[in-house]
Amino acid sequence: MISTESKLVLYSLLTLVLLLLGLEGALRLAGFGFSAPEFRPPPPPCLVLGACNGGTGGLFVKKGPELSLRPEYNGWFHEQSFPALKPAGEFRVFILGGSSIYNLYGQMENSYGDAGRRVRVVNLGGNSFGTARLLPVFDEVLGYSPDLVLIYSGHNEFVDIRLVTDVLRATPLQRELRALLRPSRVCQLGELAVYKTGMRLMRMRKKRGPGFMRYFSTHKGPDTDRAGVYALYREYLAAMVKKAAAGKVPVELATVGYNRLSAPAGPAAAVELHKKGLDLLREGKPEEALRLLDRALDMETTPLGANETSNGIVREIAGRYRVPLLDVDAVLAGQAPGGIPGYELFSDQCHFKDSTFLGELFRKEIRAAITAGNRAGPGTAGNR
Repeated sequence: MISTESKLVLYSLLTLVLLLLGLEGALRLAGFGFSAPEFRPPPPPCLVLGACNGGTGGLFVKKGPELSLRPEYNGWFHEQSFPALKPAGEFRVFILGGSSIYNLYGQMENSYGDAGRRVRVVNLGGNSFGTARLLPVFDEVLGYSPDLVLIYSGHNEFVDIRLVTDVLRATPLQRELRALLRPSRVCQLGELAVYKTGMRLMRMRKKRGPGFMRYFSTHKGPDTDRAGVYALYREYLAAMVKKAAAGKVPVELATVGYNRLSAPAGPAAAVELHKKGLDLLREGKPEEALRLLDRALDMETTPLGANETSNGIVREIAGRYRVPLLDVDAVLAGQAPGGIPGYELFSDQCHFKDSTFLGELFRKEIRAAITAGNRAGPGTAGNR
C-alpha cells in the first residue's frame, strides 16, 4: 500500500508536470520562441573540444584556398581568414589566449618591413577561454605551418576548468536529454531569462564598476579545488610546449599581467589582508604593500585573473622546457608607480585600459624570432 507521504510526492510531481505541459502549450499557441544572439556559447563539443560538427572539424574550415573561422565561433574569436597553403616567404604567427589577446585584434599589423619578412598574425584570443579549451586549439594550429606560437593565458583557468569538467562529465544520456529539451518553449523561456539577466548584470557592471561583476563571477563557494586547477594549468601548458617541440614549432610563453589593487572576492582573510596592503601603499611602503597584495590575491577562493601562483607556473614551465619567456607582468611592474600594477593600467582585475603596449611587446618578440630564423636558414623559424 502506498504511504501518504509517497502519494503527496507523486501528486506534487504530477502537478508540476501538468503545469509545465500547460505552460509549454500556452507558449506555443502564443507563438513564443527565443534563440540567443550569435555570440551565445556554441554547443558543448565546440565549446570544450575545439571541434564542431560531431568532432569532424576545428575552429577553421576550408573555403576555397582560404581557411576561415567557423561561424559557430563568431564573437568568441575574431572572424578571420588566412591561406590554407602558406605563401613562400611568409612568417606565420599564432597568438593564443583569452579576451586580453582578443582585444589586440587590429593592433598587430601583418607587414614588418624592418624584419625583412612578410608576417601574418592570426589572433586566437578566445573570450573566456583558458588553457583547458586552448589545448585543442593549439593542436589544430600545429597543422597550419606556424613559424611561432605565442601563448598568453592565465586569467580564465578557474572558470574554464569548471566548465570543461561539467561538460566532460555529462553522460551520453544527459547529452541526449539536453538535445531533446532544447526545442522546448519552456527551456527557451529559461534561456531568455538567463540572457536578460546576463545583459542586466553587464549594464550594472558599467554603472557600479568592475568589482560588482567580479563578485558574481567568483563567488562560487568553498568547494573550488585550487590545487587541482593549478595542476591542470601546469599540465596543459607543458602539453603545449611538448607538442610544439615534437613538431619542431617555436613556442613562447608569457606571464600574464594583473591588477594588484583589485580586491579579492573572498575569503574574508584575503579581503582583510588586501586592505592592509592598500594601507601600507598609502603609507608609502610599496614593497611591503606588494607582498601583502599578492598574498591576498593568491588566497582568493576562485581567482578570476592571474596571480603570482599562476605566473610562477608559467616561469616554471618555460625554465623546465627551455622555451623563451616574455615576462609581461615584470614589464608592467616596471611601468607602474611603486612597481604595483593597478587601475592606471587596468580597467578591472585583468583587462588593459590600453593594450597597445602588449602588441608592441609581441612585435618585438616576432622580430627577434624572425632574426633567429634568418640566422638558422631561409624558411626556418629556429628556436631562440
